[in-house]
Amino acid sequence: MHQIAGKVQAFHEASDYKFRQYAKDVVDMARYMCELFTESGVRVITGGTDSHIILIDTGEKTGQDVANILEGVYNVVVNKNSIPNDQRSVWETSGIRLGTAAMVTKKGPDKEYFKNIAEIISGVINGGY
Repeated sequence: MHQIAGKVQAFHEASDYKFRQYAKDVVDMARYMCELFTESGVRVITGGTDSHIILIDTGEKTGQDVANILEGVYNVVVNKNSIPNDQRSVWETSGIRLGTAAMVTKKGPDKEYFKNIAEIISGVINGGY
């Protein structure tokens, strides 16, 4: 019975205009970040996204190193992630994955905020930090 009640609540919330707008904002900000990464020379796997998830090739650096730098230096949390045909082990990886849902929940669709995060990530991948 609890499962049915939970589904009813979820469907009710999903039918609300605010939720639809939130979901649109989440995807829009993910696509915006993909554009910024591409402009800065960072390869986005699949060329973009249709959801809130962005998968990025970390190039010469391992995904593990990039994730550790981002969290340790900038307090930006991403996951190391394998990419298609990854030559590195699952312990190191050649990519990182991030999602925009939590950021939109926290900041809304604030393009300056998302641009700042994208610049930090791009900077670490492209050699600086």
